[in-house]
Amino acid sequence: MNMSFYTAAVGAFQQQLRMDVQSHNIANVNTQGYRCERVAFGELMNRDVEGINGDNLPKGTGARMIHAPIDTTTRGFKDTGMTFDFAINGDGFFAVFDPATQEVSFTRDGAFEMNEFQIPPAEDAEPEYDENGELIEPEPTTVWRLSDNFGRCVLDSQGNFIVIDPENREADLDVGVFDYAIHYGMLHTRDNRLILLDFLDQGQSARMDGPYDQGIQAQVVLALLDHLSIDRACVLGISYGGEVALRFAIAHGERVERLLLFNTTARTGPWLGDIGDAWNLAAGDADAYYLTTIPVIYSPRFYREKQDWMAQRRETLRPVFGDPNFIQPMIRLTNSARNYDVTDRLGEIQAPTLIVSCQQDYLTPVEEQQLLLRQIPNSHYAVLPGCGHASMYEQPVLFAALTLGFCNASKTEYHIS
Repeated sequence: MNMSFYTAAVGAFQQQLRMDVQSHNIANVNTQGYRCERVAFGELMNRDVEGINGDNLPKGTGARMIHAPIDTTTRGFKDTGMTFDFAINGDGFFAVFDPATQEVSFTRDGAFEMNEFQIPPAEDAEPEYDENGELIEPEPTTVWRLSDNFGRCVLDSQGNFIVIDPENREADLDVGVFDYAIHYGMLHTRDNRLILLDFLDQGQSARMDGPYDQGIQAQVVLALLDHLSIDRACVLGISYGGEVALRFAIAHGERVERLLLFNTTARTGPWLGDIGDAWNLAAGDADAYYLTTIPVIYSPRFYREKQDWMAQRRETLRPVFGDPNFIQPMIRLTNSARNYDVTDRLGEIQAPTLIVSCQQDYLTPVEEQQLLLRQIPNSHYAVLPGCGHASMYEQPVLFAALTLGFCNASKTEYHIS
């Protein structure tokens, strides 16, 4: 009797959550770029009971709302007659950068406009003087950018701001459209805050003048959290990023809410060190560098079944791998981890930690993550079957589910009595 009451109560509460999602959809029916949400439910724990004929019958304890993924299906188009209104025909999202928070968000709302932005003078700008020798105070530069009605700057296909010439508003604009293999892993900004970091010497971050030690990247993470006034955060790292995450968790454990390590090792041993040397030796030839670095990060089955995609990747990466401005930072990145070894300090990590291995990871094999599991207190372990080093490409659903589940779980320890 009591179990039936609790099952009914759980169901009623979950139905209320479903009604909340539906009412939110209805309230935004006229909101530009809004995409409705579809509620998905899952069963809670079942147990078997004996039926009339002795058969085992499942007896449930109710259901719960698992997630409410966003429906990104393309709808009908409407010509607004506005110069800066855009729509996406197919999959993808516009990317908008918020100057106040330094964050990038994704949206289907293409109702953009031209707004004025003041760019402060460069700190290293040469001073100017008037005819009397008086210093002329530098003034900010005015630029016009494509932005939304929240003042967020729209990004082009290369991730740069879109600058508009006020005298030529009809010029074609390269408005970027970005897409992902999994959409329901994307959350509303009200639920989670995702911060992506380009390490020093990588991506859009500043280039280094010469060799450096990997430890400096952990200091970059600390400086970023301080700059954003974030006391504690869930820190996720993949491969080299996982090594930096380990360094950060050891040195600044009080700043780590939870730690997530995908395809990560505690040390650069002879195996990984020789692989890094092979990459560096191949760096003078774009095709050689591709063939040395890329095939090995995927599982054989994925590489075989995704031949068209891999061929496209090769054509995309060939000019990148032939560019010294990319290759030299990659050599420095590889060399920066040459002396990496935090094995003896893993026991200092106190944050709840998720460790994820991939069954066919040939760069950082499973035994490397099993070492982490043995040494890190309060650690949890998962293995992705039939998957290579690039888990976010091969198993995006599992990657997102593990990440979101671990970060958002109300508890990381359960005691069954």
